[in-house]
Amino acid sequence: MALGALLIQKKYHYSDEEAVAQIQENPYLQFFVGLPGYQEEAPFEASSMVRFRKRLDEVTLMQINEKILSYNPKDDDNIPPTDGSNSGILTLDATCAPQNIKYPTDTELLNDARTCRKDRR
Repeated sequence: MALGALLIQKKYHYSDEEAVAQIQENPYLQFFVGLPGYQEEAPFEASSMVRFRKRLDEVTLMQINEKILSYNPKDDDNIPPTDGSNSGILTLDATCAPQNIKYPTDTELLNDARTCRKDRR
């Protein structure tokens, strides 16, 4: 939680009080610092940020950063082939495909309703 709070504070240039307030108000920031779910109360006091900075000084943060950057999962399945072949996994998303659906705000629906009534008379 301390590392996440310090990263948030550094990224957005928040003061101690503002960092705690932002974490308190934002569910995404609460998730980032490791809270199990959204909570309305502040996860810690603003004075705790001073203790966090003392425990996680610049040298420790650089060591943590180096460990994160050096982490390399052994997931060779997602590496594209370099031999020029077109093999692999293709993931498609149909949410952007055009559909023949008319919405209630479509003026053509209104025109169809108007012309059908006129033909019935």
